[in-house]
Amino acid sequence: MCEEDGQAFRPIAGGGMPDGLIESPVRFPGDGIVNRGVLIYPEAPGPYPGVMIHPGAGGMTVRVVEIGRQVARKGYASLVWDLYSSVPESAMPADMSFPAMVPIFRELDDGSHLISMGGAFDYLASLPMVQGDRIAVMGFCTPFPLLFACQNPRLRGCISFYNVLRYGEANKADRAVQPIDRVANLWCPWQGHYGEDDAGIPLEQLKELDELGRTFEKRMEQHIYPGCGHGFAEPGGPNYNEKGAETAWNRTFEFLERQLRS
Repeated sequence: MCEEDGQAFRPIAGGGMPDGLIESPVRFPGDGIVNRGVLIYPEAPGPYPGVMIHPGAGGMTVRVVEIGRQVARKGYASLVWDLYSSVPESAMPADMSFPAMVPIFRELDDGSHLISMGGAFDYLASLPMVQGDRIAVMGFCTPFPLLFACQNPRLRGCISFYNVLRYGEANKADRAVQPIDRVANLWCPWQGHYGEDDAGIPLEQLKELDELGRTFEKRMEQHIYPGCGHGFAEPGGPNYNEKGAETAWNRTFEFLERQLRS
C-alpha cells in the first residue's frame, strides 16, 4: 500500500478553474452507494477520449487531482474516482494521512469496489464530451485498475503504477485468486511502471507477471526503474524521483496516444 500523505481534494472556491480546463466535483451511482469523483476536461470543444484515474491508498488527494489535470491538459477527459466513496465524507480524515487511511483501506471489499468502478466507467462513457468507446484506466498502488481491466472488455487500455500484485494478510479481499493470477483474463493492452527498490513488490513477482503475460499471450508492457521506490512517479510525494517519473509519464502518454487515438 502506498505510503503517501496529502490533503483531501476540496472544490475550488468561487467556481474557479485551472487554466484551459473545466473541472467539477461529480456524483454517480455505485454498488448501493453514491460514487464521488472529480471530472476534468479541456475547455476546447470535444469529444475527448476518457481516462479513469484510480488513486492509491491515500485517496482522492490534491496531488492525485493534479495528475488528473495533467492528463486533461494532454487532451483527455479525466475522471478521478474517490475509492473511498463507500465511506461517508464526514468519516474521512481531513489530512488523508497514511496512518489514518490504513484501517479504512483494509476494509474495502474488492467485489463491491469493482462494481462501483463499473459505475464510474459507465458514467464517464455516458458524457457528451467523452468518446465512450475510447476509455482507459490508470491507477496507483492498489490492484484494482488491473483487476478491472480483467473484467471489463470495453476498456482500451490499463496503466498500473506500482500496483500491488498480491494481497496483504490484513486486507479484506478474496485471496482465492490473487491479482497476479487474473492476468489470464486481461482484456486490453496493459502498461506497468515499477520501482526497482519497491520493497512491497519484489522483482520476483514482476518476473512472474511478465511470464504470465507471455504464457497467455497478453499485450503487456512492463517497465522497471532503477533507484526508484514505491510512489516514485507522483510529484510532491515523499518518494518522488524526477528522472524516473519523467520517463514513466512520457511512456504513459505515448501509450494513451496509441490506445485511445489510433
